[in-house]
Amino acid sequence: MKRELPENLHSTCDLLAGSLQMRSSDQASQMPGELFDDLALRFNRVPAKAASAPSVSWFEKLQSFIARPAFGVAAFAMIILALTLPSMMSPTQGSGFRGANPISPTSEAVHIVLIHAPSEILRDLENSGDFEKGAISAVERVDDTLQGARVMVNFETSEITVVNGNGETTFTTSLPEDPNGLSSAIASAVSRL
Repeated sequence: MKRELPENLHSTCDLLAGSLQMRSSDQASQMPGELFDDLALRFNRVPAKAASAPSVSWFEKLQSFIARPAFGVAAFAMIILALTLPSMMSPTQGSGFRGANPISPTSEAVHIVLIHAPSEILRDLENSGDFEKGAISAVERVDDTLQGARVMVNFETSEITVVNGNGETTFTTSLPEDPNGLSSAIASAVSRL
């Protein structure tokens, strides 16, 4: 009793037929019908149709996302950052480019007066960031009306003069030959007040 096999069972039939042969001249017996039916049931199954998931609207997806605990923790962290970040970014009083500037309660502001200075030197000193904004001023001649502690940088006489709050000259030195050293020379003069 010979049955016609489907294409996908030919290799299985050959394997089973070959396993029954004792010698190459022996002929394999017919496959029993029950074995054929069992193999056909196992290999000819039609795959089950995948169940389709119910469609979920975007609003329901959003609700599901918001309902998760991780979303609540992340939202809380974002609110805390939004409230504290501006206070962390704003400069604190008394801080500058190089960190905290100690403010002495007994000291007064020191003015740096450039006398007959070239405009590029004034601009370079203001943009250097070494001195407070507004501490540097330029005049064309020596002015006796200036009051308070000051460092006078005279380009006509090539001198740096330190005058204390009482109007007394406490230190005088010559201008450095290298214009790049002017900022450090002024800073050294300011430190003598």
